[in-house]
Amino acid sequence: MARKIRHSRLESRTARLKLPIRKKPHSGVSLAPGVSLLYRRNKGNGSWVDRVLAGDGRSYWTKAFAAADDYAEADGDKILNFFQAQDRAKELARGHDSKTASAAAPITVEGALDAYESDLGARGANVYNAQWPKAHLTAGLLAKPVMLLTTSELKHWRNSLLAMLAPASVNRLCNALCAALELGGTTR
Repeated sequence: MARKIRHSRLESRTARLKLPIRKKPHSGVSLAPGVSLLYRRNKGNGSWVDRVLAGDGRSYWTKAFAAADDYAEADGDKILNFFQAQDRAKELARGHDSKTASAAAPITVEGALDAYESDLGARGANVYNAQWPKAHLTAGLLAKPVMLLTTSELKHWRNSLLAMLAPASVNRLCNALCAALELGGTTR
């Protein structure tokens, strides 16, 4: 089980009720690289806000996803305590929470390739350029959020292709993947 992160200003309802009411969320805890849990103090129950680094790696998206247990008891669904909110924020950032996941969730490599395929089809271009990289990418790389890709992973993948494809084919394949990742970073 993942460890719970402590934060004295947000952990208890007594501490949260001492915070001033404002529209901008109060700073919170970092749950993972690029994922933070924030708290917005309201007149009634406050709300938990997820702040996640977007697929372009430069901007953040935020989403209020549940009410805090300031005046009502936590029910584990619509009203969450601090530790339940941590779990839900991580699920939302990964795109696994079907109740609260939105179109703003980080895009995966496979999602970027799918968006690229749709874009090619809309422009009357050959959709094979988006399908071809899928045949050569590992399941792990396909499922990985674009914002978490590292250059060393991509270099290792590219170098492994040289054993089975000609260098010119590897370049064309990499160019198709680059186009999909570029488009994927701008479509969300």
